[in-house]
Amino acid sequence: MYDNVGRDGDQIAAVRYGIATDNDLLRWAGRDAEPFLARHPLPEQPLPAPDLSPYLHALAAAETPAQASAVTQCLLDAAAPVLEAVSEYLVAAARWRGQNRGAELGSPPQMLMRAASDSLSALALGHQADLAILRAEYDPTPPRPARPRAALGPASRPHRLAHRPPARPRAADPHLRRLLLSTRSFIARPTASGYDGIYVQLDGQPSAKLPLLLAAFQYRFEDDVEAMVQHLVDGVAVGWDELGTDLLAGAPPQLVTALTGGEQWPSRTLDHLITPDGSPPVRMTVTEQTAADQDVQWGYVLRFEGIEVISVAHADAGPVIGWDTNPRTRFSDHPAHWPAPSPLAISTPTARPPQTTRAAALPRPRTAARR
Repeated sequence: MYDNVGRDGDQIAAVRYGIATDNDLLRWAGRDAEPFLARHPLPEQPLPAPDLSPYLHALAAAETPAQASAVTQCLLDAAAPVLEAVSEYLVAAARWRGQNRGAELGSPPQMLMRAASDSLSALALGHQADLAILRAEYDPTPPRPARPRAALGPASRPHRLAHRPPARPRAADPHLRRLLLSTRSFIARPTASGYDGIYVQLDGQPSAKLPLLLAAFQYRFEDDVEAMVQHLVDGVAVGWDELGTDLLAGAPPQLVTALTGGEQWPSRTLDHLITPDGSPPVRMTVTEQTAADQDVQWGYVLRFEGIEVISVAHADAGPVIGWDTNPRTRFSDHPAHWPAPSPLAISTPTARPPQTTRAAALPRPRTAARR
């Protein structure tokens, strides 16, 4: 009889299912890699741990939010180079021998790319938390006035975000992400009557969304519109908080740097929301019937021929940007540059599908700031 005494969960599962333990895998790999490591020796000692004593001592002595923030910001700046170096290695590991090309979601290359993004999340979240403390101290957000809304189903009520403070811009920092004011939007798939999409809380302006979506289609999703729709629209339980640089997996480093300024941040969903009555959050669906009442400014319908851009407050439809458009194109955020198709083209039974257009592209500098 097999005795579980003294064995860990990994060993017990290995015996039960007839598989190797994690330690077995590492031991076998270490044995087979010995000749390689003899030719390419690596440091045996771990990286030196930072001395946190000065930071902890200063934090204990801090008496105001400003003083505590000064300590936190110094630590984040000191830690950024190390975390960025780890992130760079994880990206290189994901791209080893081109294994990331065509890799499925959840595959090891995709897991490594996510780890690369998540390794920088500590910097971004720590910075964001510090700014929230300073915001409460120096510039508290006034209560948002109530506004009448049309009756909507529970799946499309953006007031479930009422207890989330609005995003605010943060100062530029070479090591940390920057934020823009929250611009709400949606991403949708086309339907017979219009579109069916999902709510996106941040970075909704065309200058931020279009380059990211175009690059994601051309590289991560390898020109597969349906795969992109399934990931961005169908695969979300509640909604998106923001879309991150994980969507740029597989894109050339020069393009990624041009679009992000060298920053990285993960995509985040709204599954963690706390509703006013304590009930679980529900899917925040956006359709052509509900968009105007859901306080979204922009919409992006992922069509076969390209991305239809809708300025929700001014039009029910919009021009289509072709999928082959260069992601480096500078797009305008002014609603006047995104007019709806003419009524004649919409009502004519023999009208062709919307033609791709670049009319909304303007020759103006694009800021590197986000959110």
